[in-house]
Amino acid sequence: MQSLLGQFYNKIRGSQEDIASEGLVYILKQSLESRKVINQIVKANTNLIFSNLSFQTQNVGKNLERPDISGKDETGKEVLLIEAKFWASLTHNQPNGYLKRLKDNTALIFLVPTLRTRTVFEEVKNRILEENNDIEIDPDNLHILIKSSNKHIFIKSWNEVLSSIKSKIEQ
Repeated sequence: MQSLLGQFYNKIRGSQEDIASEGLVYILKQSLESRKVINQIVKANTNLIFSNLSFQTQNVGKNLERPDISGKDETGKEVLLIEAKFWASLTHNQPNGYLKRLKDNTALIFLVPTLRTRTVFEEVKNRILEENNDIEIDPDNLHILIKSSNKHIFIKSWNEVLSSIKSKIEQ
């Protein structure tokens, strides 16, 4: 049996990542509990604590970088970027253009299929190393910290994030 979204996928314009991002933001806007899950994931991976974030998709920056999802805190500060990936390669702006866009004490999450977590982490790490030398790398947790600005970059699987949201909502 095919999913409801699967029935309409070919009729919807946009990439898989765009559709998945729109769907995730829809869920986040509708559910405080789902937003809490995102905050818990960020806190568990970074020790950063964000207030109730508001999310939007395709928020183009000054240098034409366009992360799939951006999260702003109650003051309007963009503190979280989420890049949705399935099988597409990283773009020119990923991750360094996104990191330049973020201020201190922020996070960038790459959501990827479980099978791609390690390969995307390696590619992200190599690109970050091209422009940053004050980093701390945790390959076991797929986490990179830019120490001077306390910017965190980490990789999570779609399954892990969506399962956490589903579990919290079902409670």
